Amino acid sequence: MNRFATVFVLALSACATTSQVPPAARSELAPAGKLRVGINVQNFLLVNKERVGGEYGGIAVDLGRELGRRLGVPVELVPFDTAGKLADAVKAGVWDVAFLGNEPARASEIAFSPAYLEIEAGYLVPAGSPIRTIAEVDREGVLRACWKGVSRRCSSRSALRRDALPARSTCANSPRTQRPRDSSPRR
Repeated sequence: MNRFATVFVLALSACATTSQVPPAARSELAPAGKLRVGINVQNFLLVNKERVGGEYGGIAVDLGRELGRRLGVPVELVPFDTAGKLADAVKAGVWDVAFLGNEPARASEIAFSPAYLEIEAGYLVPAGSPIRTIAEVDREGVLRACWKGVSRRCSSRSALRRDALPARSTCANSPRTQRPRDSSPRR
């Protein structure tokens, strides 16, 4: 069976009750009889963990639960610690819907819907940097780095002419953040 993985699913927003949901849509979106919603727990803009009770909350969780309610099926949250791991898991079939940034490189594996929100992103530069605009980031000799497994990495690549985004697992192993042995402040 050709697995249909949908991201940012709001296709059923016009359906007010479960009786209006076509059975084919319910079986396509929740083939196991429950809706498995993939969430990136590291993205605090989409998911957060409640201090009391440890339950997940946030827009991705709310949208997933609402979709399950409209489909008339229970919801199972499937947490991942990065967007990259969440997207990669589509191959294993562990989630039915997920909330990810639209990555053209993954369009052959994931059916992306229109965005339900936009998150502005920018760059951090050291104090005293001559860089003042986004355009100045995209030039020869400017080192850019991003977190490994972050979906914005792909969208940043598509917006830049020069591909200089090495993936780093932590800031500590980025050449620009390493301190000289004498630990004196960098200028």
